[in-house]
Order: sequence, then C-alpha cells, then structure tokens
Amino acid sequence: MSGHGEGLTRDETALAPPATWADSIVRLDAPDRARVLGRLLGFVGPLAMAVLGGGAFAKYLRFARNAVVPVTPDDAARATTGQIQELLRYVQQSHPGIARWHASCALLAQVQLPHAGVARQHA
Repeated sequence: MSGHGEGLTRDETALAPPATWADSIVRLDAPDRARVLGRLLGFVGPLAMAVLGGGAFAKYLRFARNAVVPVTPDDAARATTGQIQELLRYVQQSHPGIARWHASCALLAQVQLPHAGVARQHA
C-alpha cells in the first residue's frame, strides 16, 4: 500500500493537518460539533475509544462498533481542542482509506479548509 492512499495524487494528500481541523471543529455550535464527533468516533474501535483524549470518549464504549456514535451536545461542548485533535490524528492514521481526508472532514464538519501548504487561487 502506498503512503499516498488509494489512487490519490500528492496534492490530494497534502491536506490540512488534524490541528487545523480541530480548530475549525471547536468553532462549530454544540449540536454540529456533536454530529462531527459522533461520525469521527464511528471510525474508532473500543480500545482506542477508551484511551483517546485521555479517556474523554470512554463513556461511548457501548457504541464503539456503530457507524455513528450518539454524542450529546453537552459532551461535544466539553471536548477540548487537544482531545479532538488526537481523535482526528487517530482517524487519519488508522483509516488511510478514507484518505479523501479533506473531503471526508468537510462533509462531516461542513467546514471547508484549504489544502495544507497550497495557496488558494481565486479566479
């Protein structure tokens, strides 16, 4: 398996790092943030869920095999940037097949970010 994911070009894999995504996700309102975290946690198995973010997501272990984890808006509001960044990094590293990482996160968060290191060009 190549380091660039499944059929992606170098430009497509030079994507925004987890820290950039985490900063954007924490700016979402609590219900949207809960929805994004729930979808991200759907990529996480029980062991990782128990330890990621210092155990911040352990309360959702019973949902560890669900495609979407029902995160409450209150829990989402308490999730720190660092915890979200750690979750994002784990998902990015453990699931390179979703390596349309930029598109996947944009769909999850409805946040559009530029590729890392690539200047946006305006027509």
